[in-house]
Amino acid sequence: MVDLAAQSIETALDTIGVVGARAGGFDVYGSGTTTVVIDTGIDVNHPYFGDDLDHNGIADRIVYQYDFANHDSDASDVAGHGSHVASLIGSEDTTYCGVAPETNLIVLKVFEDSGAGRFSYLEEALQWVIANQDAYSIDVVNMSLGDGGNWTNDFSRYGVGDEFAALAETDIIVVAAAGNNYYQYGAHGAVLVVVVPLGRDGYYRGCGRGEQLLPVRRHGRGLSGLRPGCARGGRHVGGQFRWALEGLDRGHRLYDRGRSDRGLLPA
Repeated sequence: MVDLAAQSIETALDTIGVVGARAGGFDVYGSGTTTVVIDTGIDVNHPYFGDDLDHNGIADRIVYQYDFANHDSDASDVAGHGSHVASLIGSEDTTYCGVAPETNLIVLKVFEDSGAGRFSYLEEALQWVIANQDAYSIDVVNMSLGDGGNWTNDFSRYGVGDEFAALAETDIIVVAAAGNNYYQYGAHGAVLVVVVPLGRDGYYRGCGRGEQLLPVRRHGRGLSGLRPGCARGGRHVGGQFRWALEGLDRGHRLYDRGRSDRGLLPA
């Protein structure tokens, strides 16, 4: 019997260049990196995220968790969305392997167990990342969420533009996939936003000048994971940034146009 989930993951890893890079001798497994997943939480003791050698009920590669919706230190996932996203990024299972199976995970929950989310929760989570980037050596932030809108302009909303601007001045790469709701407007695929900090020479600040950078490709359709129902391009690109970085010109500043605390949706 064909394992379609495993086949789909292998196809996705091949599509974004992971398979070829490893076959070419690149040791690209995310070792020594830390990834923040801002979502509905995580299955804290799932073996996909490492052993629990200290027997505290939390997989050892989950180095920090916080629930900004309930303001406590338990980011357990009720919806399953965040666990799904985290597995695509960092599962160490040999059959259902993530893009960066050795990356450490920080899980910041911005959705209530009912499924409701607020942009104020997201803002708090981003502020935590900025304040704790050095303490946890944060490399990448991955988000898969949105407001369900069909915006045709690129200015910032909901008061989070200043946080994204601050992150753009660090060496942290921020990836946000937010396109699942666009089908109702007759649009296809996912919207993927990548904020990459650049030096004055146009190179990613996390790499030395002249280092070879593997290309990052973005795909909003046709990538499957452990369960159906989500556009997955952002998760794979988020994982790919643990080891392959491409300088992207930010091109414009972020501006806040109001601080309305609109509802947040998983994407």
